Amino acid sequence: MVSEKKLAANRLNAQKSTGPKTDEGKAKSARNATTHGLFCRDVVVQGEDDDEFAHFRDKFRKSLKPRDTIEDAVVNRIVIAQWKLRRIYAAEKELFERKQRLSDYSAEEFDRLSRYEQRLSFEIHRCLRELKELQKRELEDDEQSIAQNEPTAVRNFNRTTGLEPVLVGAEVDEFELDDNEHGLEARGTGGRVT
Repeated sequence: MVSEKKLAANRLNAQKSTGPKTDEGKAKSARNATTHGLFCRDVVVQGEDDDEFAHFRDKFRKSLKPRDTIEDAVVNRIVIAQWKLRRIYAAEKELFERKQRLSDYSAEEFDRLSRYEQRLSFEIHRCLRELKELQKRELEDDEQSIAQNEPTAVRNFNRTTGLEPVLVGAEVDEFELDDNEHGLEARGTGGRVT
């Protein structure tokens, strides 16, 4: 139990406390406990460049080509995990250089960073599989929609696309392929294909 005299002294000292007053000071003190920045709220932490992150994200978006909001969210998870993975590599390098100077190798710190690295790598690969599945489903839905909306068996298609003519449900007796300047043209006459 604290005495009344001690409690009064603590309250008096607390009123004299000088914490950060400005927004800048508060933001800086909020990062006091940051060690490697892997679990922070902000994607770009102190010492990293917002423009570099934006360029990094744009390269991934250009490469992965998200087509809707869900795919965009998956790509963002990939970008953030990959950005944090870069941070791990930098932390490992710094840790190694610091330990080399101190001649003190603590495997525990390296093991912890290695576990973070494995988790992020797994997250990246899981998200890439998820994105691939989403894009595959969307492509299949597009192909099915084209097949259902095709009114006749006559169809122009380009050899370079690798698409085959869709003739299911079309009326044909014979099927011909004509090679012309627009690619291959499929024609059918009479009957019904099922």
